Amino acid sequence: MTYSKAPKLPLLKFTANLHPDVSLEDVYIIGEQHIVSSTFELIKALFKKGLRPQNLLLIGKCYSTNPYIYAQMVQAGIDVSIASLAFDPNEDFDAQYRKYVLNLYKRALPRLNLKKIKKVIIMSDGGALQEIANTLPLNDLSKIVGVEQTTSGYENLKSKKLQFPIINVARSDTKLRHESPFIARLTVERLFLSLNALNIHPKKILVIGNGSVGAQICSILKDDFNISTFDVIPSKSSISNKDFEDSLSQFDLIIGATGKRTISSNQYKYLKKNAVLASVSSSDREFDAVYLRRKFKGTLTDCHQHLLVDNIYLMNCGFPVIFDTSYDIIDTSEFQLTRSLLLTGVLQGVDYRGSDKGFISLDPEDQREIVQELFSSTQIKSRKQERSVKQ
Repeated sequence: MTYSKAPKLPLLKFTANLHPDVSLEDVYIIGEQHIVSSTFELIKALFKKGLRPQNLLLIGKCYSTNPYIYAQMVQAGIDVSIASLAFDPNEDFDAQYRKYVLNLYKRALPRLNLKKIKKVIIMSDGGALQEIANTLPLNDLSKIVGVEQTTSGYENLKSKKLQFPIINVARSDTKLRHESPFIARLTVERLFLSLNALNIHPKKILVIGNGSVGAQICSILKDDFNISTFDVIPSKSSISNKDFEDSLSQFDLIIGATGKRTISSNQYKYLKKNAVLASVSSSDREFDAVYLRRKFKGTLTDCHQHLLVDNIYLMNCGFPVIFDTSYDIIDTSEFQLTRSLLLTGVLQGVDYRGSDKGFISLDPEDQREIVQELFSSTQIKSRKQERSVKQ
């Protein structure tokens, strides 16, 4: 395994300057994040805004934790949970992860309630930390603001009675419009690299969940494969709800992009022999992954392992296929947009003085300026590359 230098993310510096008067000196941040290079760059940007290393507590997820970056964070004095590397193949990941997050939050509570802490930011990827903070709130609720990064987190929280405001990065126009295309492209690249290595060449593909990412995946694959879709919104489906189970036997590859359970273990009997199941959403919940992991006959210690169980291929142990062990190839500079949206969400949260509870919009003016800077810098870089080629 090789590691490259940290990616250059100039958009983070630009974003930090959108809030020149916001200091993180008396702020505590507790976060669940992917432990990768671009997240480390985000943390460095937070430090430059005044955040003290002792006022940061992080946890990652086994499938998206780069052990090299984890070690670098620990060496830098960041309190990042060892549970970021934990994986029990015989347990549903959401259940085990919630235990880790609960322990983390309980450990943080005495620090969060200190009078010298003026604001607590809950920076969440998936909503587990937000939900626990809502159940076990601080003594002073006016101090806490959430920042939610993912649609799955938003969906999990939107119907709950929330006790503090949450900056909605997940459903921001910029994230939905500009992040989905490169997430879909990277997902397809990593998935088909793995399929080719296994000598698997699907022809008929079903994409379950025809939302922002699922639709982009369909767009990428439609010219080379026979693509069908299934979605809870009938207009987005080429298969009706009543025909769903009967249709499963047609497909060589099934891609889950809903963030929820799409195929349960009692539906595996309908699958084609040697059908491939590939998740593109958070955790291992798209398919009943733990059912297949428990039936696996070999030794299973790596959460990135591809399994063949009962004539079903489960890619990446059921975790999102975009996260494999090629961390630096996956964690491209394109992720500076996502990290910048998180950064401006944190700064907006620190500066927030309202009394609203529940989801509030990510500042649209910040979004506009970030996108404008991103594309102007991309165009400048492209022109420089063109001139270099001509010379």
